[in-house]
Amino acid sequence: MARVLEHRSLYSHPRFHSAFPSICALPNGGPLLVAFRRGRDPRWLLGSDDHATSFGLSHWDPRSHLALLRLDRHTFAPLGEPTQVLPDPEAAEQDPSLFVTSTGRVLLGSFGWYPVPSSASALVLPAMVTGQSNDSRIAAHLTTFVPWGASLRSSDDGATTFSGPTNLPVCPWSNDPHAVRRGAYRGGLRGSMAERGGEIHLAVYEAIETPASVHVYTSFNGGLTFAPRAVAVRDVDRKAGFQEPALIATPNGDLVVFCRTSGLDDALATARSADGGITWSPYTKHGFQGHPYHPLRLRDGRLLLAYGYRHKPYGIRARIIDPEARGIDDAEEIVLRDDGTSPDCGYPWSVELDDGSVLVAYYWIDGDDKRTICATRLALS
Repeated sequence: MARVLEHRSLYSHPRFHSAFPSICALPNGGPLLVAFRRGRDPRWLLGSDDHATSFGLSHWDPRSHLALLRLDRHTFAPLGEPTQVLPDPEAAEQDPSLFVTSTGRVLLGSFGWYPVPSSASALVLPAMVTGQSNDSRIAAHLTTFVPWGASLRSSDDGATTFSGPTNLPVCPWSNDPHAVRRGAYRGGLRGSMAERGGEIHLAVYEAIETPASVHVYTSFNGGLTFAPRAVAVRDVDRKAGFQEPALIATPNGDLVVFCRTSGLDDALATARSADGGITWSPYTKHGFQGHPYHPLRLRDGRLLLAYGYRHKPYGIRARIIDPEARGIDDAEEIVLRDDGTSPDCGYPWSVELDDGSVLVAYYWIDGDDKRTICATRLALS
């Protein structure tokens, strides 16, 4: 049902740690757009010193930002160097999530970290200090990274300029004192949005709560603002956590969320809503591993579910599932690649091309141990 046509590198730079891409086709026949998180990698300057290595391999960086790379729609060749999105003036940014609405508006979601000195971490982040205090990456930065929360930007000129960032408002069920004081939700946004009946939905995971739960926000004005809708996924027994949720709307009108998990052996978990995200089914644990997940609606109605595989052999995998996102476990697993040198890879995001093939973008480790943005093109039948 699927055949790998090619692997290619989309972006690599010796001075940057590049990861967590998303990809879309810009409206009106425009180019492909890849958004990714770019942070510093100082090993070009400092060599293999332990602190430099920890810093260079880190997913935290006080200077991390969102970069945009345009690709030719047919050859996938870069159309110039990446451009940097106007940054949040207070936070380091992570994990961009692209979405093109039915009107052609381009939405760019992300989340951020607020860097503070490690010596002050107990004052602002007591719940996470234990987990971060011995982390070599924290030692390398001399910095603790406080969850800053999710934000949205929008563009009505083909991603030439973006508004924002605009933060998501606090959930009425939040008990996070820092979020209430700041007036913004402090969860993480990484995953596809969904449009249904004139509403646009996004799912975020609670970065403060442990284990994490998933909350849904809804926009009634084309993605300009979002309001909290409901808690979508939570383990009432407090044993399993759910992160990096991705949404899809089905032809019958359901919303389905695909979650990375903790406490469930890295298995996929899904939940379903039949009323626009107001109420949700109990979560279902599925029989395969991976994270995170990206569901792409193909032109023929089927879904391509791509996911990173952080167990040996490391790589990228996918399944083609039915339009209503049922029978997921029965779908054949497709191995895009299994030649990864480390579990620090993946985060795939897919786009269907004009010829019906699919380009799956993800981050990878090259031969020089740099984190780079790569892609695999698939032919589907």
